[in-house]
Amino acid sequence: MLSRNNITEVIVVTNEQWNSEIKRALNDGSLPPLPNLHIEFVHFPSDDLGTADVLRSIKEKLKHDVLIVSGDFVADLSLKNMLKMHRANDSTLTCLLTETALDGPTPGPKGPRLKTNSFMAYVPENDQFTKLSLSAKFNDCHLYLMKRKALDILEDERNFSSIKADLIPYLLKRQYLEDGHRSSRLAASKADSEITLNRQISNESRCFVYRTTYDAVTLIAHCNTIGSYFETNKQLIRALKNFSIDIPEGRHFDFKTTGISVNESRISQESTKIEGEKIVIRNSAVGEMCEIGSNVKITSSVIMKGAKINKGAMIDKSIIMPNVEIGENAKIISCIVANKQVIAPNSKLENLYVAEEEEMDIHDDS
Repeated sequence: MLSRNNITEVIVVTNEQWNSEIKRALNDGSLPPLPNLHIEFVHFPSDDLGTADVLRSIKEKLKHDVLIVSGDFVADLSLKNMLKMHRANDSTLTCLLTETALDGPTPGPKGPRLKTNSFMAYVPENDQFTKLSLSAKFNDCHLYLMKRKALDILEDERNFSSIKADLIPYLLKRQYLEDGHRSSRLAASKADSEITLNRQISNESRCFVYRTTYDAVTLIAHCNTIGSYFETNKQLIRALKNFSIDIPEGRHFDFKTTGISVNESRISQESTKIEGEKIVIRNSAVGEMCEIGSNVKITSSVIMKGAKINKGAMIDKSIIMPNVEIGENAKIISCIVANKQVIAPNSKLENLYVAEEEEMDIHDDS
C-alpha cells in the first residue's frame, strides 16, 4: 500500500523478538519487491512501550508530517484523497474510518460475545456546534495522518503512552478551547443519533476524519481479532493482484485429469504436495510445504506452513497452524489447532482450541 501511494521513507517499529523475522521475510524473496521503498528498522527490547512512547523515542527521525499505520492493517487503499483532504484543511490529525472492514466468525470455543452500542462525546456547555452525528458503524483502522508539530506534545505530556487512548483524545479536546480552557460536558447515547449544536474550532488543533469510499479500496481489514484475521486470509485470495502483480497466484489443477477440485483458494507453489484424487479445496488458503492426501476436503479454512492433512480428513472453518498433523478420516470443524499438534485418526473435533496446556491462553476481542 505504501509503495503504491508513492510513500518512500518508512520506519518499521518492532520488538526485539520479531525484528529479525520481519527483516528475513522482506529480504528472502518470499514477498514481492517493494520498489523505491527505503525501510529503516527500529526495535525495542519488549512490548512494554505504548505507541505514543514509541513516537516519542523516534521523534527526532521524523522531519515532516507523519503517516502512522498499524502493523495489522491490510488494504489496497489509495491514499490520494485522504492526503488531499489533510492538506486542504491544514489538519493537525486525520483519522481513517471505514464501514467495510472485513470481519467474520472466530473458530474455536463459543462463549458469550460482548456487545455494546454506547457512545460518548464531548459537548461544550455553551452548545456552540452546528450538528453532531453519533454512530457505531465505523471501524477505526489505526491509520493516522499527523502534523509533525503534534508530536511535540509528547515531550510536554510525558504520561501519554498510547496514541489512540491519550494523544488523539487530547488533540480532539484542543479543538474546542475557550480562553485556553476546555469547556465541555460528557454526553452518552445508546443508538445512532444526531445532536444539533454550534461548532467553534480552535486554530490550535484541527482534527478530521476521512471515510473510505468504494472507489478508493476493494479490500480493507483491521486484523486485530482472530475473526478479522481469519476472514482476511480467505478474502485476500480474490484481491491479490490489487496488492501486487508480482504475487504468484498459486497452483492450478485440472479436475478432469487430476481429480483435484480447487475453487476460490490459493495453494502455495510446488513445495506443497497434493497427492491422490477426490480432493476438494474451497475458499481456503494453503501455505508452503504442506502435504494433502486423497479424499481430503478443506473448506473456508487457513492451513499454515508444514501442515500434513492425511487421507479422508475433513477441515471446515478452521485455522490449522504450522507443522500440525491431521490424522486419517479426522473431522475438524470450527477449530484452531496450535503449532505441532497431532490429531488422532478418526477424531471428531468441533469448536475447540487444540494446544498444549501451557499454550491454552487465547484472547479475541471480537
